[in-house]
Amino acid sequence: MNKDIIITDADIDITENKLLKPKGKFDLERRNAIKYTDNVDIIACAGSGKTTLMCAKIDILTEKLLQKKSQKGIAVLSLTNVAVNEIEKKLGINHKVYQYPNCCKTIQKFVGEYIFRDWYMSKFNKKLDSIDDDFCAMR
Repeated sequence: MNKDIIITDADIDITENKLLKPKGKFDLERRNAIKYTDNVDIIACAGSGKTTLMCAKIDILTEKLLQKKSQKGIAVLSLTNVAVNEIEKKLGINHKVYQYPNCCKTIQKFVGEYIFRDWYMSKFNKKLDSIDDDFCAMR
């Protein structure tokens, strides 16, 4: 992660107002996890707020990168559509994480769009029309 980015309590306060129910607050442990700028594993039971914590960090980081006019982006990759849909529900479909240079997708979609498509075009020298599981199954 970019060491030039510092997440403050003020940043977290703004995001709390967007993500948490009225008067909801992140506790000290969650605030520290949001501020942490290295890789970290968050392990907790279902319903404990892991996705909300991650959405808060995504929201803050995308805003900070935009303010810095950075060319860098955030890639949020998930194994399932369930997680991607939950992030979309919390942040909204028009959130900056869905706009270039950021992305929020399943690993399968990411590989298809950013790796396989380029490989296919270089290998066969023609444009790929679609990457669609249902279409392929039908054919």
